[in-house]
Amino acid sequence: MNEITIAQQLETGLNDSSLVVQVVFAVPYVQVVVNRSQLPPDYAALSQRIAELLGQMVTPEMQYVAVYGRVYGQEELEYETSLEIIKSVPPVPVSPSENPFLIAVTNPVTEPEPFTLAKYCFTRNQALLISALPSPKMNIAELIRDFDHFPDSEKALILEQLMGLYKF
Repeated sequence: MNEITIAQQLETGLNDSSLVVQVVFAVPYVQVVVNRSQLPPDYAALSQRIAELLGQMVTPEMQYVAVYGRVYGQEELEYETSLEIIKSVPPVPVSPSENPFLIAVTNPVTEPEPFTLAKYCFTRNQALLISALPSPKMNIAELIRDFDHFPDSEKALILEQLMGLYKF
């Protein structure tokens, strides 16, 4: 691939119309100049993404990417870094017995049992469960009310943590 084609593919892969990319080969480096027309991007994340994209495009002798950032039309650099090109690993063929999608089809996931508070009990005195008790203090009542508004998945997580703390 030539420099212009790689620059065009990088611009497409970065998906940011405010960036204009220039590419120059200098084996073992690919030099990439990112010209911005708006606010500065997150250059660290952008550089990482460029290294990943180049791993899919360039030849093995290209091992590093030098990324430079500047305001479009200016010579002064505002960012400069060098990274190793992240070579993409081709997918390894998987036999049908190891394919997780096929396993999921042959072994359908059973629905989890519905959430119920009945399996949780935090007292050894079972009589407290059936006797008439005075109303709790306001702050306790508010906590119980708030707990009741949580989704069942969060209630289950909280209760499992409490079970571990109290070990009944």
